[in-house]
Amino acid sequence: MNLVSLLIASGVAFGLHILAGRWEGIALVIDPLLVVAVLGALPGRPSLALSIGLLTGALQDAWNSSWYGEHTFTHLVVAYLLS
Repeated sequence: MNLVSLLIASGVAFGLHILAGRWEGIALVIDPLLVVAVLGALPGRPSLALSIGLLTGALQDAWNSSWYGEHTFTHLVVAYLLS
């Protein structure tokens, strides 16, 4: 996947994350932004994986995190380990 398609997928995943947050508990089970970070890591390019992990984690932290950086760190580690 190229960067443009990953950015579009991030926008769609963020919309799904917002919709999932409307129901109690389901946002704790599914994480569509982490799926985008994993898709960014699949080509095996660490720089792309870290960029997408940083973007999706920061987006999720900015929306609904009590600790800023909690999801960013998780997405970065998962994406880097998979790339």
